[in-house]
Amino acid sequence: MKKIVVELSNERLITPSGLTLVGALLGKSNLVKRLNKISVTDKRSQPQIKNGDICLSYIGLLCQGKTSFESIREMEDDPEYYKLALGITRSLPSAETLRLRMDEIGSSIKSDILQANVEMFNSYNIKPELFMKSQTS
Repeated sequence: MKKIVVELSNERLITPSGLTLVGALLGKSNLVKRLNKISVTDKRSQPQIKNGDICLSYIGLLCQGKTSFESIREMEDDPEYYKLALGITRSLPSAETLRLRMDEIGSSIKSDILQANVEMFNSYNIKPELFMKSQTS
């Protein structure tokens, strides 16, 4: 896997550079491997794109605050960056493929996503805490 080098500069960059951190964190989890074990038949739209790449693409959108499947089209401006940043192995899905595949696999992977979250927290020694709003009189 190629590495992304981050350099300090006075140049103003407006890019989704935070996705490199998201991709690195997800790359340390087993989520993509688990998702890729879910069968992709030839009857599916773009079967060459694995479930892991579908979910990484959607997670990338969600991390940018974009909930519309159509927003994946914005990634087509620089597909190599998004693939590298998120760890996508094949190619970015079309909006139609993303929508169809997420509808197919969405609810069936809930337990895998929850388990991946726990494993990721454990691997980085993160202990979630319950934050209570203090009451003032």
